[in-house]
Amino acid sequence: MNYRKAALTFIVCLICVSNVRPQSPTTTTEQQVINILNSMDRAARRKDVAGMMAPLADDVRIRLTVSASNSNEKKVLFFTKDEYAQQTKMAFKIRFKYALERKNIKVEIYDDGQAALVTSELYESISTARLVIRTATSETLYLTERDGKLLVTSVDSNSRLY
Repeated sequence: MNYRKAALTFIVCLICVSNVRPQSPTTTTEQQVINILNSMDRAARRKDVAGMMAPLADDVRIRLTVSASNSNEKKVLFFTKDEYAQQTKMAFKIRFKYALERKNIKVEIYDDGQAALVTSELYESISTARLVIRTATSETLYLTERDGKLLVTSVDSNSRLY
């Protein structure tokens, strides 16, 4: 059961990961946002916690809702940036194989190019020596330009474990 708990912690931590080097755009573009998502996925695969936290604003609001396929019960978790980084580090201590596919990406630019709302679906698979966990996640990110840097200021994700 410890493997299952650790794997669940890892999945929760991966939902909001990224390896974005904050940019200095004057107007946010859809391509910049897509590049951020691609960086998020690469960072997760490399288990690069510092890179994953780079695009998160210090005051980011992270809400993760997790449920299992065999239950209607949902667990809602709230994290600060520091708490999220700590949970991610703990999850990465487990030896596992990880696969990720992101689909149905939709980007909307707001506030004269100073903010973006992104929705996407993530399909993940985590394999350890003892079990395989698959997730389907609906993710919404809100990015805002602050001091010339595009940062993630809000994450809301809903994951179903299989």
